[in-house]
Amino acid sequence: PKGMGTVVLLKNTVCDPETGILVLESISEEELKRLPVKILGLILDKVYKQNGITINNKEESEELKNSQADQS
Repeated sequence: PKGMGTVVLLKNTVCDPETGILVLESISEEELKRLPVKILGLILDKVYKQNGITINNKEESEELKNSQADQS
């Protein structure tokens, strides 16, 4: 999850829950892109959960595989 879209998402989403101030706004995109993938993934999981976004790649992969098998 190290693409520029991820970095932009993080910079514009992660905020202090009490003040609403974006906490990553002062960190450059390049600095954020240097964070370990594991750390970015953990932050993204929290962002998605807080915003009610469900990402389940394993389930989506199974559905895709099953739909492709049905077409053959």
